Amino acid sequence: MRVILKIILLLIVFNLFAVVRIQAIESASMPQPPETNKIIVIHGLTGDAAGWTSLERSLTEKGYEVILFNLPGHGGSREDLRGVTWRDWVDAVQEVIDRESQDGKVSIFGHSMGGLLAVYVGNLEGNSDKISSTVTFGAAFQNFTLKERVGIYLSPIIQIFRPYYQVSGGREMPFSMLRDYLALNTAAKKSADKNIIRQLSLHGIRDQSIPVAEAQENLMGKPNIQFETLDQPHYPESKEGFEEIALKIMDFLEP
Repeated sequence: MRVILKIILLLIVFNLFAVVRIQAIESASMPQPPETNKIIVIHGLTGDAAGWTSLERSLTEKGYEVILFNLPGHGGSREDLRGVTWRDWVDAVQEVIDRESQDGKVSIFGHSMGGLLAVYVGNLEGNSDKISSTVTFGAAFQNFTLKERVGIYLSPIIQIFRPYYQVSGGREMPFSMLRDYLALNTAAKKSADKNIIRQLSLHGIRDQSIPVAEAQENLMGKPNIQFETLDQPHYPESKEGFEEIALKIMDFLEP
């Protein structure tokens, strides 16, 4: 009787092993979605799509299809940001990715806060089949002191006395928007820790908005992330600056 039980047990184990092995082989042989020449560009906080037309021209001349769009609350007045949350930005980016990846994988470029969105959305479940790689420039991976965090959490109260907060470039946004910015920053850092998408992170050594040291601390050594510095400020200040970023993107996408 014991011999029979042992034989039955061995057969069960053998069958389980065979099933797992077959599944592994099928998974490995599954055709991967093709890559397209599409690059989705995500602008930064209080920025807009129009600010990246120079990059669009540089990449279009080199055969890429560039998709520009405005995040919710952007492209109009500072009042348009009222009531918008960071989740709205995530949903908007995901909608563009879903639409543009119908015929194959796309690449993502994100600037400043757009870099946070690129990293966070890129690592959402299911997007590895839609995104081939991400490139960021001046991604807003920064550290906040306890004093700054307390101030951000109290921003709805502070907003009563100080309605707007000035960001880089002299643009303004509702003070309470800082809480969503902090929430996105925190979520993106967690995503970077387990990053699964091939990524190039570019950062200007003259960036006075997001210190390069903080970006290095939060990105260097993270999975699948290549970090490089450029002699640029937070936002390109010339046609040559955009061209340099375009060439870096090309070199990364076409190794």
